[in-house]
Parts: sequence; C-alpha cells; structure tokens
Amino acid sequence: MQSPAKKRKTGGGAITAEIDFSRVAAIAAKPSAERLEQLPDADFRVTVLQNQLSQMIYTLDGTLTEAQLVICKTQTFKGIRCDATSPDLTCMIKGKVAAEVMMNGEKEPITILLRDFKPIMKATQGANAIDIVRYTGEDFLTIECLGSNPFKRWRVRTLVTEENNVPILNINSKFTIDIQCGHLKDFARRSSDYNCETVLMRILRLDSEDAKHHFFEMSNNGDGLKKAEVAYHSISRSLENNSIEIVCDAAVTPEQMIRLYNKSTQLYAAEFQSSYISDFLKVFDRGSIHLNLAQEEEGEPGPLILHAGLGNDASFMRLLLAPKMTEEHDGP
Repeated sequence: MQSPAKKRKTGGGAITAEIDFSRVAAIAAKPSAERLEQLPDADFRVTVLQNQLSQMIYTLDGTLTEAQLVICKTQTFKGIRCDATSPDLTCMIKGKVAAEVMMNGEKEPITILLRDFKPIMKATQGANAIDIVRYTGEDFLTIECLGSNPFKRWRVRTLVTEENNVPILNINSKFTIDIQCGHLKDFARRSSDYNCETVLMRILRLDSEDAKHHFFEMSNNGDGLKKAEVAYHSISRSLENNSIEIVCDAAVTPEQMIRLYNKSTQLYAAEFQSSYISDFLKVFDRGSIHLNLAQEEEGEPGPLILHAGLGNDASFMRLLLAPKMTEEHDGP
C-alpha cells in the first residue's frame, strides 16, 4: 500500500514528510496486516471512522437515550447498527455505520449500551478511527484510539441479547421531499420558541397546462393560531413505485408562487411531534435531508421518515414518527 506521506525537500535541503490528509482517514479505517500481526489474538475486531460513529451516538443520545448498539457481520452488511423505539411506540430510529469487521468464529451479534459509549466519543474527538475489539479469553470490549499519542484505551461490558433486526422502516412512501437540513432543523426548533408541540406537514398540488406544481408546507399551530408557516414549491415527477418526488426549489417568483399556492388542492396533512425532529437533527448541520411521507390506501396519513446520510450509502440514520391524530384540514 502506498504511504499517505510524500517526501519533499525544505529550503535547507532536509527531507520532511508532507501528509496527504485526504487519504489518512481511509487508511486508518482499514486495519493493516502488519498492525494486526503485532496484536494479541481476538474473537473479533471492528475498525470504524470516529466521526461517523459519533454522529450515530449523539443522534441517538438526543432522541432515545436507552438505545443499544449492535456489532454485526452478515452477507449484506458489516459494521454497527441500531434499532431503537420510544416507550410510547411513536418514535423509532434505525441507523447503520459501515465498518471493517473481522470475526474469528464469533457468530452472535455483540450488543453495547449507548450510555457506555457516549463519554468515549467525547474523549476520542479528533481521532480518525477507533478499534472495538474483544481479545481472546476476555469477557469485555476494549476500545482503542488509533494513532493517538498518548495511547488511549477504554473497556466496556457487552450484553447478551437475542437477534432483533426487524425491518421497522420498510414502509412505502407516497411523497419524497428533498429539503436542506438547515431549513427543516430551523423550523422544528421554532416550534419550541412558539410553545408548539407539533409541526403540521401538508402536500398540495395544482395541475396546470405546462406542469404539475406541488407544494410542501410546514406550520406551527398553538392557541388556535397558525403561528408560523413556510411553503416550498416544486415541479415534481412521479417515481416507479407510484410515489411523488418533491424537490424544494425557487423556480417561481414569490408572486407566481402565491397565485399557484392559493389554487392548489391538499393531498396530504398530518401533525408530528416537533421535539423528536429537532433532537434527531441536532448533529446534522449541512446537506440535504430526505423526508418521506407515507399514505394509507384509504387516504389516511401514514408515518414520517427522515433519512440523513453519514458519508456513504451504507451508513445512515433514519427517524420514523407516527402522525398525531388531528382534525382534517381543507384547502390552503
């Protein structure tokens, strides 16, 4: 493997190493054969990028504090995953962080309590990657910070649990909205500012001669008033599964948007608890969020699914929220 450091000469003729930081994280996330040969025998070893794992842990900690992390290696996924549900069953979170996993005869998934990992994430800030390992003959996990000086190590207990990888988020969405994370995060946070517990989300449509105009609307309601409201326009398209993709854009002028919006017809309306949304998005600051709204065959609103990526297709966090039962809203 080529070294991430390339040599260059200084003004005095001495040769120093210039680090290519764009490749350091990728190399640190893959255990080298030389490094592993020098370590004691282990039942399993997981090497994971610190920033991806910390995003998962901080997201869970802000939403469902009693969650558990599971280390697994299957034909379809290897890494760390979580499936957590709130006590009232209105909120579910699924997350995956892809990692390098090596197991020597270990078949059962290894489970760790979220609260045991949070202080370790704070202590490993700035590290490229960490090792999670169970050395042969030990009944606990050892977490080691790769490339740190001084050397850092922590130990935590594991849990014995039954496999419970239920596909809780395999729900067909009727509407898929692509929205900037900052916009959604800011609006959910405003709910607490206005003492509103829920966010009302609506989809509206207007069929004109040249295109189908869709609108995604969010509003905070409290004390009998619509205290805050924001609406996004999209010239949308239908997907293969008969769902509708809505990309929040600025393709029309404000004057055109108001005219089109006032003529539109409501397709979907549901309220969701705003605190779960704002807590879930705390660690995400940039990029887009995929917001999926399901709809039952009878037209009743289904759950909301928020999907936030963690750097690659195999690593993500998802939030599922059940809608609050509310009165029907007619028209814009």
